[in-house]
Amino acid sequence: MFYNLANSYFLTNKIDLAIKNFKKAVELNPKKIEAHYNLGNSYCQKNMFNMAINHYVTAISLDPAHEPAFYNLGYTYYRIGDLPQAIKTYQTCVRLNEDSAEVRFNLASALEETGDIEGAYDNFVACFKLDPKNTDCKQKIESLKPEADEIKLRKKKEAKK
Repeated sequence: MFYNLANSYFLTNKIDLAIKNFKKAVELNPKKIEAHYNLGNSYCQKNMFNMAINHYVTAISLDPAHEPAFYNLGYTYYRIGDLPQAIKTYQTCVRLNEDSAEVRFNLASALEETGDIEGAYDNFVACFKLDPKNTDCKQKIESLKPEADEIKLRKKKEAKK
């Protein structure tokens, strides 16, 4: 009852009421994965990122293959500027769902921000292969290609020494 009510509130953008009812649903059934996941989504909507993280982590602990929880956890880490955790989480997400262009794009963006140009480039290429209409991926590939090629060439030369 509380879970369905919370979903209705969430869908009508009544986030405070959604949180209240998702909390009650979690209280009544602490093992309800989707209640934790959606409570995390609700907290994320309110920019209450630490609370969102707690509920995504709980959802994942209840279902270690819950790809949407990993995706949103990665996004939340990204939003709070914890790029190493965002990258680690997105990498797990890629292992769970190799066919998600969106995950690849977000992973590539986080890698680029940390200065891992080669990793970013490779993931933007993977993103574009999955979604050839993604102009953002195409632009990133074009802008990173010269530097990524230079890094790969330098690594080859160092390996020959």
